[in-house]
Amino acid sequence: MLAAAPLAVGCYSGRDYVPAADDTEGPAADSGEDGEAPPEAFECDPSLVPQDVPLRRLTKVQYDNTIRDLLRWALPAEGDAVADQVAPLVAAVPQDARRAPPGQNHGGFSRLDQDVHQEHINATYEVARAVGEALTGDPARLQVVAGPCATDGDASNDVACVDDFIRRFGGRALRRPVTDDELAFYREVFDGEGVTVGMEPEAFADVITVILASPAVLYLIEHGEEPVAGQPGAYALGAYELASRLSYHLWQTAPDDALLEAARSGDLLTDEGYQAQLDRLFADPRTRSAMAEFYRQWLWLDDLPAMDALVGNPRFEAFLGDFAPEPDTHEHMADEVLAMLEHYTFDAPGSLAELMLDERSFARHADVAELYGVEPWDGGEPPALPPGADPLATMLTGVGQVLGTPAYMAPEQHLGEPADA
Repeated sequence: MLAAAPLAVGCYSGRDYVPAADDTEGPAADSGEDGEAPPEAFECDPSLVPQDVPLRRLTKVQYDNTIRDLLRWALPAEGDAVADQVAPLVAAVPQDARRAPPGQNHGGFSRLDQDVHQEHINATYEVARAVGEALTGDPARLQVVAGPCATDGDASNDVACVDDFIRRFGGRALRRPVTDDELAFYREVFDGEGVTVGMEPEAFADVITVILASPAVLYLIEHGEEPVAGQPGAYALGAYELASRLSYHLWQTAPDDALLEAARSGDLLTDEGYQAQLDRLFADPRTRSAMAEFYRQWLWLDDLPAMDALVGNPRFEAFLGDFAPEPDTHEHMADEVLAMLEHYTFDAPGSLAELMLDERSFARHADVAELYGVEPWDGGEPPALPPGADPLATMLTGVGQVLGTPAYMAPEQHLGEPADA
């Protein structure tokens, strides 16, 4: 299926067999000696040693999602309102540039941008400070975030109240339990080196600010825990590290309650528990959003030029015939590709070969549907291409060719004939 690449290490891709029209023998070269089926799309060798994973900072999308989800958890009734309030500050975090994978010169993925500028530091600090003030500036909000003990005026429970707040809020923000050393450190932040008297809201705000500005929030830090037998220098991810890797890979945000509980109980480290969480996360709509971003960048869809750029040019007009591209046609073409990929990834999981040979249109906009001679797709059964149409007229030679043919190319390249013909 076209799901996200396996998260396990030591996995490599097989290849799908696509039979020719007159092929009745099957994939002899790919079959085993006894006519065994070709290998699965992915095979995993647990003996392989994984490559070192560098320290990774959250992308802007991941950071935005993380802050919003944390606010929803901390302040259920008003979390989205606070997130909207700090949204202009989040917007100041630099956009991630697409970086090509090693060995490639074109394309790229925003998740590979690991540059850190002063603008990142300034913006994330301002967000942390604003969140701290928003969550604690009102007594009613402070009671929700830190508990009734934060405002009850009972000095006898102050120490326990602050410690509980640090462990709960810190554990959620850091995506793992707060250590004893961290508890002591954040307690010092709250006490303000002895300046804080009582349960001042500003002291709670200071703790929130320091936690949210922590590298443990802004980066995916993986130390590993248990050494891997037979693989010197390799350590298995801990349960909370694995939870974050799963969540940020599929949802682009921090683990939710269920995933953190699976990490706490150790269930996530079992094959059955891991599979259950993987299935749950994959079925969530947030995975569709993450996969759409991956597909857009994998196919360079953000590089599409305006398809109406040469409207008015006689040769381009001749190439267009009766078709009139709109200013948004290039985005509508990208939308069709994404809709088709989403269908084969989630709604009717299939192979890449099946996707390429599909004889249906996934165009949801009239301008692109017109290219195929069908009605726009309404989300149900995709309309079949007209009789006699080339079965490759969707991904490969239809929209696929247009996607790879910039509108600013010389008109003769659109027409397929010399300029002086």
